[in-house]
Amino acid sequence: MLSMGLVALIPITLLFYRLLYGPEPHLESSICRPAILSVCIALYLASGRSWPTTNEQKLIGVFAILCSTLLVTSLLATNPARAMQEWVKLIVMCVIAVTLCRALMNNTVATTFGTALVISSIGLGVLIVVTYVRYMGFTLPSYSATRVFKAAAMDESGLPLNPLAFECIFTFLSGMCLLRGRKVLCFLGGVLLLFSSALTGSRAPLAVFTLSCLAFGVFQGLRSKAMLLRVVSIFLVLVLTAAGIVGVASVSPQQLSRITEGRSEIWSVAVHKFAIHPLWGNGYLSVEDDPTYIVGGYHNEYLTALAEQGLIGFAAVM
Repeated sequence: MLSMGLVALIPITLLFYRLLYGPEPHLESSICRPAILSVCIALYLASGRSWPTTNEQKLIGVFAILCSTLLVTSLLATNPARAMQEWVKLIVMCVIAVTLCRALMNNTVATTFGTALVISSIGLGVLIVVTYVRYMGFTLPSYSATRVFKAAAMDESGLPLNPLAFECIFTFLSGMCLLRGRKVLCFLGGVLLLFSSALTGSRAPLAVFTLSCLAFGVFQGLRSKAMLLRVVSIFLVLVLTAAGIVGVASVSPQQLSRITEGRSEIWSVAVHKFAIHPLWGNGYLSVEDDPTYIVGGYHNEYLTALAEQGLIGFAAVM
């Protein structure tokens, strides 16, 4: 019972952090992260086993390689002190992951955690709807209107809707991984996906979901014993690759900037930063040193990793 109660606190803490994000932007470091770390350590101690299992040792080994590699890139950063502060946060997240894994070995605790994640995702979805109604009323959303709404919510309430939309879907999918698949949960996931995309103007949840489904289908087709499915999957990969190359090559920089809403220009800054220190990068949060810095950085996690951690850190993260 104690473990079930403790594990349910983690998604609930994250939900309340989001609810209080606007008026208290520093809650993450002062309350949220220490609270979750304390709960995970308590869960680990409550398990009654002191020595890590074989799977836990493997996970610790992976995290040790990751942290050791990124320690090198942090020490070689343009601002080592700032980079080391972010590296310490990485250590905390790794400790949380390792200590939480032991608790989730218990099926009942895992089910409780999955249920709490789904409840938390519903809370995030409600927050999105309430925020939309507050600024837009009950009018139907359009892409241009939601872009304006997103900027207003960030400027007036300090609420970042893009991360909120992605967190809503990611939290729900994480919970689904620990629960038995049911039609009502699938329907609920579709509703949350619709709200998080349509009411925030964020294309990330829908794009990630679509690409994930496509990648999963192709992967399953390549593994299939049926020759026809394997041939179709290979053909689909070749067609999509060729279409991507032709599409990028045929679009002018001005058109690409309009399509990506200016992100391509930010990406070019990331590529330039990567070219300066291609091996070890410029360090965590070096994007803040750019004259063109805006909230959200480079708006691309892969380019961010290359620019900040270089090829060494990028390889470790991947």
